[in-house]
Amino acid sequence: MTEKQAYKILTNTPIRSQHNHAEYSKALHMAIGALSKQIPKKPIEDGYYDEPCVCPHCGQPLNYIARVKRCRTCGQAVSWEGDVE
Repeated sequence: MTEKQAYKILTNTPIRSQHNHAEYSKALHMAIGALSKQIPKKPIEDGYYDEPCVCPHCGQPLNYIARVKRCRTCGQAVSWEGDVE
């Protein structure tokens, strides 16, 4: 199973825990948030000359020349390929 498949399952499955529903819900949302950062996303083109791309999650500048694999601020996985979400 890939991170993307697990993310789809977690976000489309209703919570059915009877005990500690609030704590389970909070933990599930934290897991979904962490898992979503593992799915590579395309950088957003900013248009500025110094830092032409920003992180799709937090909006911080990404090193376009080095083609970083993760945002140094939030940890979002970044893909410079054209076929990702």
